[in-house]
Amino acid sequence: MNFIEFQRKYKNAPLIYSRDVVRESRNQKQAVRNQLRRWQARKLLLKLKKGVYVLRGETAPDLNWIANRLYEPSYVSLEYALSFYDLIPERVTDVLSVTTLKTKTFQNELGNFVYRHLKPETFRGFKKAGDPKLPFLIAEPEKALVDFIYFHLPMFGKDPAAVLKESYRLQNHEELDKGKLRRMGKLFGSLKLMRVLDDVCRMMEGES
Repeated sequence: MNFIEFQRKYKNAPLIYSRDVVRESRNQKQAVRNQLRRWQARKLLLKLKKGVYVLRGETAPDLNWIANRLYEPSYVSLEYALSFYDLIPERVTDVLSVTTLKTKTFQNELGNFVYRHLKPETFRGFKKAGDPKLPFLIAEPEKALVDFIYFHLPMFGKDPAAVLKESYRLQNHEELDKGKLRRMGKLFGSLKLMRVLDDVCRMMEGES
């Protein structure tokens, strides 16, 4: 198969997996993989990770959707989700996710895709968002904040609310459900996390 034929066949595929190309090709596995590498070297394909590509010259799928697919199961969370919901003013460039798999990072031309490990019992509190044809999973606002605090617990000393307000400039928190914050926090079984969340909830109540 030449590249024109390949492009025609996979033009509408959001992601191209080498295993699928091998399965659908009449050529030997290694020959197909070598061809994909040559097309990558010629800047015809963009490699996202081993065995996963997108066609150059085509509009790449949403980065959040790609993040979900590069490492499954996972959902977008942490500072990236907080920025998505406008809970912090900074634009976060790395796509940050959580997963039940081991911690992992993928770097490619589209950006950095970072995954932090969570225990299975805490892997909840997310929803579908984005294009209905290519929806992605993202933490609900409350879970994004809980995930963030959990992974940064050493930063939160005697005044956790001040850390969020001054260092991260937490904003628009009046929309957050304090009950849901506490319910999500209890999943982690951490007394320190619950103390931080209680302090944050008191701050929210004082400003409401």
